[in-house]
Amino acid sequence: MLLVPTTCRIPELFAKVREAIGDRTADFYLICDGEQLEESNGETIEALGISHGSVVDFCQRQRGGTGRLRPLPGKIGLSRDPCCITYDDDPSEYRAEMPCRCVISVDAMKCHTEEELRKGRHKIQCPNCRQNWSLHLVRHVLSSVMSPAQLEEIGAKVNDNYLKNSAAVQQCPSCNNFCEHTDRHENRIRCRFCSTKRGGEDEFVFCWACLKPWQKAPSLTCGNPGCTGKDGRTRYLQVCTVKTIGKVSGVPSVRRCEKCSQLVDHIDACKHMTCKCGFSFCFVCLKPQIEGEWQCGSYNSVCEVAPRQT
Repeated sequence: MLLVPTTCRIPELFAKVREAIGDRTADFYLICDGEQLEESNGETIEALGISHGSVVDFCQRQRGGTGRLRPLPGKIGLSRDPCCITYDDDPSEYRAEMPCRCVISVDAMKCHTEEELRKGRHKIQCPNCRQNWSLHLVRHVLSSVMSPAQLEEIGAKVNDNYLKNSAAVQQCPSCNNFCEHTDRHENRIRCRFCSTKRGGEDEFVFCWACLKPWQKAPSLTCGNPGCTGKDGRTRYLQVCTVKTIGKVSGVPSVRRCEKCSQLVDHIDACKHMTCKCGFSFCFVCLKPQIEGEWQCGSYNSVCEVAPRQT
């Protein structure tokens, strides 16, 4: 029990509570007579109508998760250096030092991860040096402020983004399960989920190009009116407009990422591009970035335009 005089001001009362519980950084509020007392209130206890014999209850504000950032030997260290996003340098709080040696606060990691996933990415990159972070490392940092259920949602969103971004994966038009295209020269796809559900005798076969049920017996075309037999996503590579990027003209406005096959549309700025999967390449010559170095020079260097992809 903590006894204080009625002349004590609210901020002083909060300080006495922190001293009593042995935690000078505790985040909490107080309740008296059904009213919530906040530390920002500078009045005295007496001025608020709190008299002798009144009982004040303590309510701690607590985040989900473990509540404490823990190091991961050889992977994640603890640092008091400023956060690379917010530049927060509060000396009373530890921040995570990631494998790339960049430092990020837990709150900044949460906001950054949610924003990357909202953009459809399935790789979480360091916002400072653009190095990919393994998901289990990101989850480890977030575990101090997120519950296991919330961390599962993060993992599910990463998987969902990966499937949606891959040109080699599409949803079956019947059951909506994802199917991978292993042979780019074969458009006749048998959905194993649907066929198994039907007992294997009545197969469900659809066309990879138009996503409609296959109409003909095994052949090169599906028999659906208007289907060209080409995936509409990759066909656009042949007909997209050209544009000028920097000092180079005649560059196709859409390219396919050579790592995940996702189509990438160049909006503005320089020729250097990073796909949602984390793969970095030159939009003009298509050469990849190797160990942080661009093969075609700086962002405004002139390089040869690579042909349209197929």
